[in-house]
Amino acid sequence: MDDTPALLSLKLAQAAKTGKYASGRITYRVLADTERTQIFLSLVENEGGGWFSSEMVPFARVEELLASTSDSSLPLLAKQFRQAFVSRSANNAGFLVAVLRAEGLLGPAPETANQQIRTGDWDAWKAGMLSEAGEPYQPMPKAGRETHLAEPSRANNGRSNTKRGSKAKSNSAKDGEGQEEGSDESGS
Repeated sequence: MDDTPALLSLKLAQAAKTGKYASGRITYRVLADTERTQIFLSLVENEGGGWFSSEMVPFARVEELLASTSDSSLPLLAKQFRQAFVSRSANNAGFLVAVLRAEGLLGPAPETANQQIRTGDWDAWKAGMLSEAGEPYQPMPKAGRETHLAEPSRANNGRSNTKRGSKAKSNSAKDGEGQEEGSDESGS
């Protein structure tokens, strides 16, 4: 049974990757439930290739992770956002940071290139997003899987990663996942 809620796509946008050696952009969606009480973020595409999870991450989960940090004035590392995802793709956290930067919710820490600081008015951003008209949105389930919301768990035996790259086809045959083709980061 599919437990995906009825959703609205509020925004489809791109974010520049933030990694030191990263190139390309991440395409993402800002989604809301039809009652406009919850916001979700979903990674859609990675221009440069590589694994990422397309699961719908509740924005409340991102806020919870930030609330759990002891001092809100300290810079943040991308790895602090790993727990927002069910999937354990190494790229997820960094790509989420790119999205949060693009939305004006994080910015680069002034003294270190690989850390972030909180910026912007998060409550005003949420209110603004929830007031967007939006359009009905139904995520495409992966082959052999149902679409689901990200519910972080330490014991995750399943994977919900997507790889955009020339090696995706051979990898999908190996591990049985539905994956899509694109261009590889190395350009080969």
